[in-house]
Amino acid sequence: MKRLLCLLIPCVVGGCGTPTPLSEAQRERVASQRVLYAVHYSAARGFAVKPEDHARARFISRAVPGRLSFRERSGPSGLPTDPASHIKESLAALLGAELGVGRVESVQLRSTDDAVAVLRKRFGAGAVLDVRTQHWGLDQGNVVYRARVRMIDLDAGKIVWIGACEWKPIGSVERAPGADDLYADDAHLLQVVLRRAADACVRSLRVSLLASQRL
Repeated sequence: MKRLLCLLIPCVVGGCGTPTPLSEAQRERVASQRVLYAVHYSAARGFAVKPEDHARARFISRAVPGRLSFRERSGPSGLPTDPASHIKESLAALLGAELGVGRVESVQLRSTDDAVAVLRKRFGAGAVLDVRTQHWGLDQGNVVYRARVRMIDLDAGKIVWIGACEWKPIGSVERAPGADDLYADDAHLLQVVLRRAADACVRSLRVSLLASQRL
């Protein structure tokens, strides 16, 4: 199997660059909260497959060009798992360990429930770390992924930190994995690449959020 060189870009919403890490006061405030709600949202869009890739997506029997139904867990059809859940769990664990948060509660919400007012009404007090997949799919046979992450102070009713990451190919060291490689064994390799993208996002966002290089 060949290797693909991919670019992981830390971004702030509105443009790429490294977001300012949480200030000391913000870190102390998050650490003092009764609970940190770790939230990810059901994917608003299915795994996107361009028409030229769709013809090769044999692992999905009911595939529709440009949109594939989302499942939280991969099934026999090989539908890929949205990486947002893994990013959320990993970042929440890192935050809990680094800031000494007393309790972390993991939650999945609908894609339409990400407004601060909705989160505040649902949870009341505390802090929210939320992760939302903005785009995931195949582009000319290459896996692409983009996610947004926010830290929200529910007591203040405001977003105190926001960042994003993007995983995309920038050229090949050798040839990219072929369609047969990606889709074999219920799309096992596709899941592996998506997890690699998620892990890269976690590493990048940890540095952006906490100014920490430790894993």
